[in-house]
Amino acid sequence: MKIGTTYPSFNWDIRNSFRNALGSSVEVKLMNTMEDLEEADLVAFPGGEDVNPSIYGKNNTHSHGVNNNRDEREKFFYRQAKQMGKPMFGMCRGLQFISAMLGLELIQDIYLELEKRHSGGHAIEKIVDSVVSNNFSYVNSLHHQGVFADRNNIQLLRSYRDRGIYITSMYENIVESLECDRIIATQFHPEFMHSPESNSFFTDLGQWVEKPEFTFSMEEYNNKLLKTVQKPKVAQPEPDWLSTPTIRLESSTYRWSTLDTTSIPEYRTYSMGTTAAPVVQEVFEEGPQERFEVEPSEEEEEYEELFDEIEEEEENE
Repeated sequence: MKIGTTYPSFNWDIRNSFRNALGSSVEVKLMNTMEDLEEADLVAFPGGEDVNPSIYGKNNTHSHGVNNNRDEREKFFYRQAKQMGKPMFGMCRGLQFISAMLGLELIQDIYLELEKRHSGGHAIEKIVDSVVSNNFSYVNSLHHQGVFADRNNIQLLRSYRDRGIYITSMYENIVESLECDRIIATQFHPEFMHSPESNSFFTDLGQWVEKPEFTFSMEEYNNKLLKTVQKPKVAQPEPDWLSTPTIRLESSTYRWSTLDTTSIPEYRTYSMGTTAAPVVQEVFEEGPQERFEVEPSEEEEEYEELFDEIEEEEENE
């Protein structure tokens, strides 16, 4: 299986998660050209900085680290992947970006606007049985923005459904997972979890790529929308992986990057860079185009070289 990522953030964890579940033959590659996109079986939108609110028609009130170059780059790959019918998978920012491209608005700061906190780990509220909600009961939480949803607001969930957007789980009025035609997205980071649950999820996700249909019963989903009574929350013990901190996030105003600070993957440090990534802008010309090539930036070339070196070392061991 070949997975094309839209930006060089957290690609190491994405690759390891898929390989742990599906085997070492899985390839993960940063996409820079239309040829890369054509070869990809799955297009992955990783986490990172906030999406520019202009994409969903709002002014910037609480969005941080907006990277317009990244937004333009991912707009191109999203539109082309959708036109080609490629399966897409979004994680954290990936869910937020895909939602914005689908016409949804984001809550720009969950605490300030909803007076709710989404830090650390928490249980998720299952809306319907799906590839996400069947594999996870507890998830991590590394975000301050999200898509609003209220389990008791049936009209809102119906309005999402009428746009072809199906909410499969949520927490504290924020969407935790959704599905659309050939799209699965999570607000949390399954690629960070390295647990039996995440391994099972990535196994199921690999099967979904082979046959990208909805992973839930449409009849069951529509029946849920007829009910307005919220199920009581049941306290659940935290899994072991939540008790051991594995990452540290540092704020800045630009882009996300991955820094290997130790040979132990579980204790790598994720931080934000201090300069904007020089990602090529989207270009359109009149008439049909047989090929759209994007020249890789120096950062991406260095990332790919490092990625290839590490992969070669692992294969030789």
